[in-house]
Amino acid sequence: MNISEVPCTGVLVVEPMGNAGPFLVRAAARLGLSLYAATHRTVHATYPPELARASAGVCFTDLADAERAVDDMEAFCRRHHIGAVAANWELLTPLAARLAARLGVPGNDPLLARAARNKVEMAEAFRAAGVPAPRGPVCRC
Repeated sequence: MNISEVPCTGVLVVEPMGNAGPFLVRAAARLGLSLYAATHRTVHATYPPELARASAGVCFTDLADAERAVDDMEAFCRRHHIGAVAANWELLTPLAARLAARLGVPGNDPLLARAARNKVEMAEAFRAAGVPAPRGPVCRC
């Protein structure tokens, strides 16, 4: 069953620690959403107080182990009826896209999510979709 078929309680942010973290906390509060975090235990221990207090729950996982992390986050989201996923870092966009697809909630296309991290792939994806984008030389060393 897609998680979107049951009432959701909030959004899981894949690693909310970072410059945008405080903005995500305030936006979730403004929208009346619970904010959940997916992070590593050692990173969570360094969260600023505002971010730690704002988290309705935490999915502790190793984000460097993509397969395990997606499995852990999927189980957490289903257990807590989380109906949205966001990444706070472009590095984590592919993980968030895979998780959203598994949950059946809106998100980036997992097959194109790497383009958020690789500007050559991004330019190629833009061209393939007919999106105007600056052209530039690519050095494939």
